[in-house]
Amino acid sequence: MRITAVFHFAVRLFLLFSCSIGLSAHAEGPVFNGFEKIAVFPVLLEGASGLGGGVDDATAKSLDEVWWQVREELTSTGRFVVASRAFLQRVDAFQPRGVLTTADAVILSRHVEAEVLITVRLKVRSLTVAVWEGKDGSKLWEESVELHPSVLVRDQVGAVGKSLVRRFIAHLPFQGITQLDPLTRQPIYEDGGRRLVKVKTGLGARIAEGDVAQWLQVRRSSLDPLLQGGAKTEITAVGKVVSVKDQIATVELTRIADSRGVQVGGLVAFPSEIERLNVKSDDKARVSELAMQILQPAQRSVDEESKKETRPLATTLSILASIAAVLLLAF
Repeated sequence: MRITAVFHFAVRLFLLFSCSIGLSAHAEGPVFNGFEKIAVFPVLLEGASGLGGGVDDATAKSLDEVWWQVREELTSTGRFVVASRAFLQRVDAFQPRGVLTTADAVILSRHVEAEVLITVRLKVRSLTVAVWEGKDGSKLWEESVELHPSVLVRDQVGAVGKSLVRRFIAHLPFQGITQLDPLTRQPIYEDGGRRLVKVKTGLGARIAEGDVAQWLQVRRSSLDPLLQGGAKTEITAVGKVVSVKDQIATVELTRIADSRGVQVGGLVAFPSEIERLNVKSDDKARVSELAMQILQPAQRSVDEESKKETRPLATTLSILASIAAVLLLAF
């Protein structure tokens, strides 16, 4: 126990010293190298009294399902390796987490062998998803959504949680990772006088021949979350997609500002894919509309019943109007 406390103190001291040196020297922040390994923790429930004095079995089950749905959303992209429930339980780390300190994020990421940590918090009817970088313990991204007051928490928390994770993925500045060419064992290889690079794009990307590719260098520029105004991004190379096969895009380099930017693991952005994702920084309300989508089927049923009730009345009124018209003509 004492050794753990000393280690925590040493990590905090090191991080504080590193930050103070960087700020005093006005030096550029560290480079963000992307990530692949992620650990997701169960929902931390805060303010249970606001849910009616406690949590019933159905709500507890829905909160447990959030972990599975968030993990599925991440793995379905084909871009990430997400720690399994069995692994987290084996290392005694499968438990709800709240706001992480810098030192806690660093230590926990090493313990679960992840590059990024994701925590989910539910406070009364506010759902928050936060993402932490394991390398330096900084916050990458965070967003909260107020659940719809007319829908039970258990009926919307999973869908909204998945939507928040999709928004996090959409906010990532890169959609591909530079791969090593298996024949030349180099990231850049030549074929017919063209300089080519292979880029892994994942399952959900809609990248096509002719699309522009941009190699990025992302550096931390402030203490804000990296993906929400805390980064400075520079383009180090540009290329054009010549083919896409089995989640691998072959890109022809057309301009290179810095050859060091095109290396194995280098971050690659595709403007067409970014436009498709259509991320808006102030579009929180759109996520809340998921609850309205849940209400729509029930609302349609009510409307249909209302129409059924008003249809006989309308028919009766129509008949009466016809009789009145005939009587007027008769006189």
